[in-house]
This record gives sequence, structure tokens and C-alpha cells, in this order.
Amino acid sequence: NMRLVYKATPPVGFYQKDGDFKAGHLLVHRSHNVTIKGSTLVNSQQAGMTLSDSSGLWIVNNVVRDSGAGGIIVHGNVSGSLLQENRVVGGTGIANWHAGIVLTYRDIDILTGVSFLLSRHLHHDPDYSLLKRRRYPHGNVLLRNKILRSRAQGVYLDGCVGNALIGNEIDSSEKEGLCIDGGSASNVLHGNFIHNCGRRGNQAPHVLKQEVPDNRTGSDGLTIFKLPGVSIDNGVYNILSGNMVASNHGGGIKMVRTSFYNVVLANVVNGNDRSLSKHIAFPGVMLLSDPSDDIGAQDLDFTGSKFNIVAYNELIGQHERGIYIRAGCSCNEIYKNKISGYKIAAIDSTTSQTNFIQSIHPGWNRRSPERKPKGIPRWPFGEPFLWWEA
Repeated sequence: NMRLVYKATPPVGFYQKDGDFKAGHLLVHRSHNVTIKGSTLVNSQQAGMTLSDSSGLWIVNNVVRDSGAGGIIVHGNVSGSLLQENRVVGGTGIANWHAGIVLTYRDIDILTGVSFLLSRHLHHDPDYSLLKRRRYPHGNVLLRNKILRSRAQGVYLDGCVGNALIGNEIDSSEKEGLCIDGGSASNVLHGNFIHNCGRRGNQAPHVLKQEVPDNRTGSDGLTIFKLPGVSIDNGVYNILSGNMVASNHGGGIKMVRTSFYNVVLANVVNGNDRSLSKHIAFPGVMLLSDPSDDIGAQDLDFTGSKFNIVAYNELIGQHERGIYIRAGCSCNEIYKNKISGYKIAAIDSTTSQTNFIQSIHPGWNRRSPERKPKGIPRWPFGEPFLWWEA
């Protein structure tokens, strides 16, 4: 393994070009103004590249292939850095922190490698509360990277703040294409292409046991509980705009729980129910209040998704429902979305709490018979909304 480690007075403007590090792991730690360009890292037993507690990094046009524990991990107080036009392919890791690109923080000695991220559960990290996180990736840009065929997520945002993901391509990740998790806040995701993710193939049985409620399988021989193209799970003030979320297996954009004040604006959500299971089907956009799993409430809060805006999106292709709002979600605004191709309803809700939903075209906002509109209040700008209550 090859490591670049600068602890005390780091050099300025370190430049690595056209390297080829077989079975290599590249580590940049406590460094500034470092450029890594045109390198290839193959078959690392841990992450292909780890960037930790550094600033002003330029990570451009590199290839990371078949790493064991994540493609590129951005860890801790990393800021003002650019990851551009890198290609992350494959990967044998199964945990969330084994995604193609990971932005995260844990209070550990980074020099011990990335096994610290797995704790003893290989899936979650129950021993590290959000309240203890003081250094996190912020103010970084991920631009036009390609993440292909990850066994975990394509991109995993874990408690990071104020980063921009622009024009990235994420294809054929076995878990979500892009997961916003762990209290991630104020990130902007614009113009990304997320395709054919969430199949949950090639997953270890002990990981699936933690993640899915039962062991039913579909016609593909895999679990019926597929994953969406994009998920927000404990995230606030994030903006998703102008993305193409297409042909994923478990829905398009899913606000799993504790999704507050996020904006989902002007995205194209196309045919994200590829599983075609007779047991379960998936909407294009979901606002949910899923219960906790094995993390435990001491680390994260688990409440319904609230105060989100879902507007001006185009939902086309095959979906069970265009937009679905589950019980426990409230104060969300759903308006001016163009929805077609649904099986049951354009917009459907099972919550008894108030959400504001605009009716923009006869028949587009079709409701289940048991839910009736309770008046048509006026929004401050004069837009008519349906106020749904069960």
C-alpha cells in the first residue's frame, strides 16, 4: 500500500500525476493544496483513497477500481476541495461506508485504516452519536464523477454540511444511488444522473437480515424490499434540483424519516419500479416515517418527514403512485408536479396530519376514495391547494 501522510508542516502544492498503484491505498492526511491527478488504484483491501482533515485538495481524473472498503472516503474536517471527473468502479464492501464516494467523520486515528468505520456491526455505527461530531466535510464540490457498479451505495453522505454534488453519474449501485444520512445538512445536489440502483443483489445475508423485515424474494431471486435511487434519512435543508432519477428498483426519491426542510425541485423521476414485484410496488417520490432499525434512538431521532417542498418535478414512466405521503408526515408542500404513468394515484396520502397539496390538472391528483378534501384554502400567492386529511 502507498500512503502520503503529512502530520506537521505539510508541503504546499504536492502533485502526483499518472501514477499506477497496484493493490494500493492512497492516504492524504492533515495536508493542504494537494493535487492528485491521473492515478489508478486497483484492488485495495481498504479504501482506494482516503482524504482526511485537509483543505484545498484537487482530486482529478483518477480511477479507483474494486476496493474492499470504499472507493474515495472524505473524512473529517475536509474543506474547499474538488473531486472532479474521477471514475470509481466496482467495490467488494457491503457497509454504507463502502460506497463509491463517502463523506463522513468519526473520532478515530485515521492511520489505522478504514476498518474503524464498521464498528462491530458491519452496517451501522451505534457507538458514535451525532452530538459528538464536531469535524465534518464541508464546502467541497463533487463534479462530474462516475460511480459504477458499487456493491454498496454510489455516494453516501454521512453527517456532512454544505457540499455540492453536480453532474455526477451513478449507475448500477446495489444499494441506493445516493444516500443522504446521519444529519447531513445544506448540501446541494444538482444535475446528477442516477440510474439502475437499489436492486440489492450481491448482498451478504447478515446485512440483509439487519435491513429488511422478512426474507421474501421476488422473481429475480432477490429480496422484494428494493432501495430507491435517492434517499434522505435524517437530513435537513438539502436541495435536490435538476437531477435525472431513472429506472431504479425501489422508487425514485425517498424521504425515509426525519427529513426536514428539504427541497425537491425540478427533477425528472422516470420509471423507478423496475422490480415489478407482485408483493410490493414503489412510488416515484415518497415522504415516510419509517421506524428505527438497529441503530437505536440514542444516536438518531426517528420522526416523520416534515416541512419539505416537492415542486415542479416531472414524474413519468411506471410507478405505483406518483407521490406518496405516509402517516406521521406533516406540513409538507406538494405543488406543480407533472405526474403520469401511475397505477393507483398521482398523489396519495395516508396521514391524518396536514399537508398542502396543489391541484393543477383534473385527474392528476387522484385520491383514494376514503380521503376527501377538506376545503380549498388559498396559499399566500393565491395558488389553490387541496388540504388533505384522512
